[in-house]
Amino acid sequence: MDKIYCHYHSAQPATWRCLPCERHYGDCCVPLNADAPEEWPRCALCNERLTFLGAANTAQPFWERIPAFFAYALQSGPLAMSAMLALASLFLPPALLLWLVLFSVATKYFYSVIEACSLGVGEAPSLASAFSGEGFSLFFKQLAVFFLAFAALWLAADFDSEAVYWAVTIGLLLVLPASIIRLALDKTLGAALSPGEVGQVIRAMGWRYLILCAFLFILWQSPAWVTQMLASGLPKVVLMPVAMFLFGYFSVAMCAMMGYAVYQYQGALGYAADDGENPATSTKFF
Repeated sequence: MDKIYCHYHSAQPATWRCLPCERHYGDCCVPLNADAPEEWPRCALCNERLTFLGAANTAQPFWERIPAFFAYALQSGPLAMSAMLALASLFLPPALLLWLVLFSVATKYFYSVIEACSLGVGEAPSLASAFSGEGFSLFFKQLAVFFLAFAALWLAADFDSEAVYWAVTIGLLLVLPASIIRLALDKTLGAALSPGEVGQVIRAMGWRYLILCAFLFILWQSPAWVTQMLASGLPKVVLMPVAMFLFGYFSVAMCAMMGYAVYQYQGALGYAADDGENPATSTKFF
């Protein structure tokens, strides 16, 4: 989705829209009333209430903010989550149930990162937030998505055709980020598996979605690459916690990138989130 600019000032990004007049305005044309900040702006032509567009036209492209996602994962919340995973690898017994509980907490935290970044919140959620509230079922919903993906790969391998297998593999790699984003936003398995809902995410970003997938693939492989480089110099008892810490760190960076991509293309996804300077926080504008 290309950026939209003010109808009267072509260099100013649009932050407001008048539906009856079909015109867009920037903050240059819609000054807020300092004496009555709660008063909603109206169109100067028809006096109808303007629709807030949030930061859809002012957000910096996600590919220009790559260092910011690594810095985001260095906040206290993400570091505490990564440290928890590292310590768990040392002290938790090899019991499947305990690891399921641990990863359900981690998954809840990762999805809260996507949700926060999609709203333009720069402060990472605290570790304590991963143990409270709703969202623990997201882990099992995500497991269901992964199970269906592996089932598709298994069926593709059964065709005994390398072309079919790689076509399905590449297709899944391209679709999974949009499915994860959909699950983070809607919290339902149906949305994560719906071709229409998942396709909306891909259509909203257009060809830039391929850039997102490329960066996510690199980040996903990074913990394994770093661990492999350290394997010859570290004992196994140290290597496992390091690997788990890297998994947590890079997972948060990935989720921050996906969340910010949603924030950047919020207009095409049907909502508006501000950048801290506008009088709305999350407003539907279908």
